[in-house]
Amino acid sequence: MFHIAMKALDRSGPDRGELRNQTERTKEFVGITGIFDCWPADHHGLDSRAVVLVSIEGGVCRLTKREAHR
Repeated sequence: MFHIAMKALDRSGPDRGELRNQTERTKEFVGITGIFDCWPADHHGLDSRAVVLVSIEGGVCRLTKREAHR
């Protein structure tokens, strides 16, 4: 979220309302924990794409297919 805030601040200047507006316009921002899409009702921005299931087999983490868990 830090990078989203800094990019929004660059576009908005010091105006708090415009900073909020610029943050809410964030779409498809690729961060460490997922892809962020922000809007007025959700300033967090992460959706189900940020959640993955892994299994540990023989001490190795393996990505579990989503289809198997629906």
